[in-house]
Amino acid sequence: IVFWVMMAVLSQIKDEKKLPPKITRDFILFITFVVLFLLVLRARSDINLASLATTSAALTVVIGLAVQATLNNFFSGLIIQAEQPFAIGDWIKFDGKEGRVVGISWKSTQLLTREQVLIYIPNSTLASSTFSNYSRPTRKKIARIFIGLEYGVPYNKVKRVITEVTDQHPRILKQPRVNVRLVEYGDFAITYEIRVWHTSYAYEPQLKADIYQHLW
Repeated sequence: IVFWVMMAVLSQIKDEKKLPPKITRDFILFITFVVLFLLVLRARSDINLASLATTSAALTVVIGLAVQATLNNFFSGLIIQAEQPFAIGDWIKFDGKEGRVVGISWKSTQLLTREQVLIYIPNSTLASSTFSNYSRPTRKKIARIFIGLEYGVPYNKVKRVITEVTDQHPRILKQPRVNVRLVEYGDFAITYEIRVWHTSYAYEPQLKADIYQHLW
């Protein structure tokens, strides 16, 4: 009954972002079933739960040692869900691996890379390490593009052409405006940095390729 009541309540939530994470829902259901089982066992039988717990203490220790890694990943997953440093759909980078979060299970967090490769990262490893979240605090991000031009090209012309190209791209935000910086006098070229704002980190490599092509 409790199970079906919880499922009915969750089914009424239309926005998936408002739903509790799956690992949290599973944990609540597990605890609910255990409590109900113990209550029914106590009410329907003469078993002393206190003595049963004492008798099974040694067995519990053995089982706990055997599944220590699994429990570590499980509780790390609960910590991740409680702190919410990322959510499903966020782009994160961890240990040189970059991808979109597509799942958080009892054991691991799953990342889908740009090459459509699924990476499984143990929750315990992720919870105790440093990673970058490209979707926080907002989805507005800066793409940096570097080009080298000969010394004979005036800066004003460089800025005008770059501005015209970036203004025509549908994924580049009009505000804040594009920023063109002169960053280095090289032996054979002047290096410029182009900084544009966008809201689609998943598309950033293609966005840079478009800018290079249109500038050419």
